[in-house]
Amino acid sequence: MKPIVYLSKSEIDSFASSGISECFGYCYEWEGEGVMHVHLAPLRHAFGLCTKIHFIKFNQLPAAINEPIVALFPDEEVKAFINWGHEVVEAEVIFIPKYDELYSMFKQKKEKANLSIQIRQDLHDLSYCGMENLASIADFEKDKQAKSTLLRDCMEYTPIRDAVAHTSRLTDVAKLRLNACFENIKARIKNLLKISSKP
Repeated sequence: MKPIVYLSKSEIDSFASSGISECFGYCYEWEGEGVMHVHLAPLRHAFGLCTKIHFIKFNQLPAAINEPIVALFPDEEVKAFINWGHEVVEAEVIFIPKYDELYSMFKQKKEKANLSIQIRQDLHDLSYCGMENLASIADFEKDKQAKSTLLRDCMEYTPIRDAVAHTSRLTDVAKLRLNACFENIKARIKNLLKISSKP
């Protein structure tokens, strides 16, 4: 499985528009899971293993890369290379959207529901996060075809759940599917909790 690097779109845009050509950032990971969260500044509430990672602006990628880097190119392409086993490999990059993009999703849902009242007491608390977003963060297994994953469950569960939320009456088959999917999600979360609690 290809390792995954989560990058903040706000931080990448900030570095890209800055006058500096390189700097060091922080790479956080639970060891051995192949999922890293990379930031320019240290996190206040850090987790797992923390290592340094080099942010560099390139015109062209060098022939050999022998250290963990986040590479930015003039066409706004971003690549990440991290330590994996005994070598440096290219990782899949997933961007965490900017705060205003996340908040606009919340506003769209609110407007769609025809709600004019203020719902949230504080607009700077946790941002909108859908089931698919949560599944991709919580479940490190990304192979939706061959393995049991929260992502696959949420693809099946969400449309049926949404039908109930919109006061639709479900068929007996849909009810069975919804219940089976819900039980599978609960079982997968229990397995993930067991894995993450291992020393």
